[in-house]
Amino acid sequence: AVTVGVATSLKVVPAAYAVVWLARREWRHAIASILVAVVLLAPMLLFDLSAYVTTPGGGLESAYAASPVLWAVLAAVVAMVTLWLAIRRSPYVWVAASLLMFVGPPRVTTSYLAFLVVGYLLTVRELDASGSMAERDGDVRRDTSSPRS
Repeated sequence: AVTVGVATSLKVVPAAYAVVWLARREWRHAIASILVAVVLLAPMLLFDLSAYVTTPGGGLESAYAASPVLWAVLAAVVAMVTLWLAIRRSPYVWVAASLLMFVGPPRVTTSYLAFLVVGYLLTVRELDASGSMAERDGDVRRDTSSPRS
């Protein structure tokens, strides 16, 4: 949770993981990540932010470059799926939240795709912890040491 808070203070998109924790009612993780982000972001309020660029700009790599309407619809759909998966406590929510980090902001870079690796690893960890992965692997693996009669 602390690492998500630090990452959120540098770039807002990792806050999607905190939203997952909020939807799952995992208050300790959510509050810790939000608190760390706020503490690290608070000093910026001491400076003049009037020249801070908030427009998407040019050279976009998101759906916003093709169509702002397309981007808005795509981002809303991915956000709703992410929220639905979080409420259902699906382990696949981490991949959805990571995808939201790429399609959600109107100004993105391809480096945001790296969050998909994080989402995949979190999903695998959660599946492994719940035993779902072990059960699934048990169906695939067969004992070939002894011949069947």
